[in-house]
Amino acid sequence: MSTGETIRLVMLAFGAGLALPLALQLFLTLRTAQRTITSTRVRMERTLDGLDGVINRIQAPTNQTLSAVGAALVPAAVAAFKAWRESSSETESSVAAEEKNTTTPRENGHART
Repeated sequence: MSTGETIRLVMLAFGAGLALPLALQLFLTLRTAQRTITSTRVRMERTLDGLDGVINRIQAPTNQTLSAVGAALVPAAVAAFKAWRESSSETESSVAAEEKNTTTPRENGHART
């Protein structure tokens, strides 16, 4: 073997000795990353499915609650309006009756003293 061939053989062995562990480490790192990404994706999908269920449970009672509140408010508003009309008509009639009963002579807009 000549010196040139020996140098080439040493360089090849050095390259193989360096490349083989690097390639193995790269393979192991990429495999671990792939497994981590896969397990994270599965957990994220489960979490998002759970959140969808929670959101559906939250939204369903909200619609029912709003319809129940609306069903209770309409009769209450009608009753309040009727009570207001009745009280305002009673107040007007009592004011008119009081005006008829109180007859005080007035001159120039002032009551006599």
